[in-house]
Amino acid sequence: DLVSIVDNYVSPRSLNKNYVVNFSTYYNKSFESRINYSNSYYDFSKVDSEYYQKQKIKQIGLGFDYHGKDFIDKVGALLKYTEAKGNNKYHEIGVKVYSKIVLNEDLLLNLSYNYSTKQQSSEEFFNNNFKANLSYKF
Repeated sequence: DLVSIVDNYVSPRSLNKNYVVNFSTYYNKSFESRINYSNSYYDFSKVDSEYYQKQKIKQIGLGFDYHGKDFIDKVGALLKYTEAKGNNKYHEIGVKVYSKIVLNEDLLLNLSYNYSTKQQSSEEFFNNNFKANLSYKF
């Protein structure tokens, strides 16, 4: 057995578990909503090793989409909350708004904006980004 021969051997063992549940409701042709929940667990190495890491992450989200006619094909928003425990402890709240715009039959514009705030220990982090994707169908 390699572990008994080499005292400083670190096991490459890791364990990952993920659970995801999604519920969608379609109210009519134009409006839908969804709720999602995920639970993730990760650990690495032996418990008594200095390299041991363990992480649990839970996330819940609520979103909606509106499907329009003509110019605005889709508009939506998503609100999510994340809590992490283990080697890295934090709480995060995020918001995403997005749209799909039909400029003409072959020209589409997708816009999205993401904003999140994360509290980790005594620090607070902010992240935001805006994406625009213009595509043409040949």
